[in-house]
Amino acid sequence: MDNRNLITARNLDKSYFNNNRELHVLKEVNLEIKHGEILAIVGPSGAGKSTLLHILGALDRPTQGEVHFEDKDISRLNDNELSYLRNRNIGFVFQFHHLLPEFTAVENVSIPGFMYLNSSGIEEVKDKAMNVLRQVGLGDRMNHRPSELSGGEQQRLAVARALINDPQIILADEPTGNLDWKNSEVVHNILWELNRNKKQTLVIVTHNEELAGRASRIIHLVDGRIV
Repeated sequence: MDNRNLITARNLDKSYFNNNRELHVLKEVNLEIKHGEILAIVGPSGAGKSTLLHILGALDRPTQGEVHFEDKDISRLNDNELSYLRNRNIGFVFQFHHLLPEFTAVENVSIPGFMYLNSSGIEEVKDKAMNVLRQVGLGDRMNHRPSELSGGEQQRLAVARALINDPQIILADEPTGNLDWKNSEVVHNILWELNRNKKQTLVIVTHNEELAGRASRIIHLVDGRIV
């Protein structure tokens, strides 16, 4: 880990409105995430953890405040620029895998690599997808569809998909929330090995105290505020 900020959030507020009622989800959140660190975000349900992760990953915009990715103020980017930033720099792993059921494992992993790519690079992306699948222990499951995989294998597939473009940061929202202890341990070890070997930054939202305890830093979010 080095001392440079990869992501800097300043004075983040996020509100949702329903029938003229305001739901204030995040309140004056300030956060710095360093290159190469492992940050765990913990807190009770409804504290705003997932909302914060989505804003940090440019999936959502704050009502107020700024998020800087290195030296770029992403709040000033348009939707196409945000899509490119996410695709090139950020890998997402969610509790629910969001895999495409009609595609094989290698096809699911390849899809993010096909974006912003001309046809001459298709075979290169497929080769890389196969290498990533081997890296997460799915080398013998490349041509299986998600329905033919166990829950633990599906989550490893989701991790592989997040890795295809060599992101600087992986944002994981309860990545093992639906898995048993054994499969959770496999996924945790894959993520920590990525940090150790490739210096990829990890931000993990979790209720798993053991997982949070392995992080280099923990922040607690309560009622939309860091405490």
